[in-house]
Amino acid sequence: MRRLHVLLLGALLMVSLSAVRWSPGAAFAAPRSVLRVAIPVLPRTLDPNVDSSLVHFKVWHLLYDTLVAVDASGKAEPRLATAWRILSPTTWEFKLRRGVKFHNGEDFDAEAVRATLSYILDPASRSTWAQRFTLIADVKMVDPYTVQIITTQPFPLLAKTLAVAFILPPKYLAKAGAGKFGLTPVGTGPFRVRAFRSDEYAQFEAFGGYWGAKPKVASVLMRQIREASGRTAGLEAGEIDIAYEISVEQVERLRSRNLNVVASVVGASYLVNLKTMVKPLDDARVRRALNYATDATAINNALLLGLSRPLQGQMVGPNSTGFNPAIKAYPYDPERARQLLSEAGYPNGFRITFEGSNGRFYKDKEIAETVCAQWAKVRVTCDLVLLESNVWLQHLVSGVLGPVSAAPWQTAPQLDLEVPVTNFLSTGPRKMASIPAIDEWFAQQRGTMNPVQRLYYLHKLAEVIYEEAPVVFLFENIGAYALSPKVGGARFRPDYSFDPVAINLGD
Repeated sequence: MRRLHVLLLGALLMVSLSAVRWSPGAAFAAPRSVLRVAIPVLPRTLDPNVDSSLVHFKVWHLLYDTLVAVDASGKAEPRLATAWRILSPTTWEFKLRRGVKFHNGEDFDAEAVRATLSYILDPASRSTWAQRFTLIADVKMVDPYTVQIITTQPFPLLAKTLAVAFILPPKYLAKAGAGKFGLTPVGTGPFRVRAFRSDEYAQFEAFGGYWGAKPKVASVLMRQIREASGRTAGLEAGEIDIAYEISVEQVERLRSRNLNVVASVVGASYLVNLKTMVKPLDDARVRRALNYATDATAINNALLLGLSRPLQGQMVGPNSTGFNPAIKAYPYDPERARQLLSEAGYPNGFRITFEGSNGRFYKDKEIAETVCAQWAKVRVTCDLVLLESNVWLQHLVSGVLGPVSAAPWQTAPQLDLEVPVTNFLSTGPRKMASIPAIDEWFAQQRGTMNPVQRLYYLHKLAEVIYEEAPVVFLFENIGAYALSPKVGGARFRPDYSFDPVAINLGD
């Protein structure tokens, strides 16, 4: 059966490769320079504004550029913007890179920036990034290569937030419309699309007019293979070069077969959400008790082979702005948990509904079950309801999830404490928490443009979150990848992407 699966996979790959058309002036022609990547899911459209999931950034970075990027330490760095400065608490000015062309020959300039942000903020676009840019009031084109972004109030995270604004060509976007653009997109990235079939494959070829370092492979073929076993079977058969999201149970076997396995922390923090408006979770002692009753290290070791990084009592890891080194993780202490529950009036524990997802996140079902098993030791009984992925998402978006749930909250690409905390504000659409002190310190950090002062406020915010415990802190998510020995230059980022110009294929 496994051999049949591999043969079918190989046949599908050959069909896709046979359809590749190389442009007349292509610098690469050898078939071996096709990088074949197996991923669990492709985006349903190649418009980068309709899905904010980190898992699609590996596609977006092939096709598009942003004004600003964020490195693995959380620092903003230039991309299509070469420099920026703050003119006033509500005005940023960006200098743009000259000589950049879109895949269709359009020039990149200030109009492209204005049109992209307008497109994101237009309700008709239904962009999932719109909520990140609601403070933008206006985009002014000072000259063709200078833009000013005006905000309604201080927006200290603006530069790093622009790392999710993938720049689009205004003329082509206006002509094609959102629907056609999503199928035949145009960007300024190092690759352009050659073929795309949602739920099956996407074929990209190197763009000879790219402004930066030229790609070392001629083409990237991404195939959707939902089962981890299918992705690794293709890798072992030599028909896949990179397999994304491998199962941790496969790590040792793959390594024993001379395949490279990389496990790296990504920008998403796995948290158990505790709705603070619902009894008995309205008592901070109960929420702290649940942290003491949870052994995140044991969960990491049992389910993730210890590959992840347990959170230190805060929503972000040490590579994010706002991480407070003075805060340490809650120790696993069931006795302390029982004591706090008794002080809160629950000496015999309580029952509560835990809405978990099943198959949306890696090991989500097993993580929820293990957390509930640990809580049972302090007489907290979970009524665990496992929801299909889309149903779980609908509950989250509509604010009816819970009262207990679990999810890896996104921190990348900004790598900043502000990003996950927005889900736990009293005014937040997710309706996860209502804690005045969190709202107050969040407003303080949002209100200053001084980075030193802002970091102080973020550290205070982290302290409040630790004490108020609107979540149980588990671990930072991991990305697990298996690679053929011939793949070189594969550097995986906190947003699941690889560097598209550094990666290469050896002989």
